[in-house]
Amino acid sequence: MREVVIIGTGNVATQYCYNFQHHQGSFSYEVYARSSTPVHLENYAITIKNDIAAINRHADLYLICVNDDAIVHVADLLSRVGISDQAVVAHTSGTKSSALLDMFTNYGVLYPLQTLRKEHPIDFKDVPLLITGNNSKAEKLLMSIAESISDTVSTRSDVYRFKLHLPAVIVNNFVNHLYHMAYAYCKKQDVDFTLLLPLIHETIRKIDGHIDPAKLQTGPAKRDDQLTIQMHLKALKDLDMDSELYVAMTNSIIKTHTT
Repeated sequence: MREVVIIGTGNVATQYCYNFQHHQGSFSYEVYARSSTPVHLENYAITIKNDIAAINRHADLYLICVNDDAIVHVADLLSRVGISDQAVVAHTSGTKSSALLDMFTNYGVLYPLQTLRKEHPIDFKDVPLLITGNNSKAEKLLMSIAESISDTVSTRSDVYRFKLHLPAVIVNNFVNHLYHMAYAYCKKQDVDFTLLLPLIHETIRKIDGHIDPAKLQTGPAKRDDQLTIQMHLKALKDLDMDSELYVAMTNSIIKTHTT
């Protein structure tokens, strides 16, 4: 029976708790929380410790699920607890090096490539989990645990994971901001944003075959339809909405399809 200690109670920690419980793997787990038991974790059948000195010191994996800037601090606290030298310590960041944990004998990264919110549990079955291990022991353990909750697991270097994080931000965070802008426009114009959902779904469906999205581009910028573009810009100005992003995206599309 593998034993895991999850350090943290935020979005990533909560999703790992959900998946460890949901998939009923051959391991047990507990959580370290700095303060009282978070409400969103009360439905999980887990042990929660509020004193880091009271955590299981003989676990197989210590999974640090905290903000990037706190990883080193938490690792330092963990190093003082007296955990087993045989344990693997890993963080879950997409951008930070596994070497932040080099004070431990066995260390690595278990990074879920997905947008995560603790309020919305996600089954990791189809979520890519990228692992990095500083040695074969760390890599083997992380691979075993990852494969118990996901069907898409791969070993990747720190450099590879960092390179992948940038396009991940673009396709998720940036695109979501565009959705927000469209939503805000619809609200101001008193039109139904949900009518756009089939269009959103179709856009995703088309690129799901791993086709270069540039080959699927449509719209006024692709056609260099300046009349429509100027009408859009006037509409944004009339509503006192920011038009800079519209202009930047339009110019980028025009440049892409005229070179």
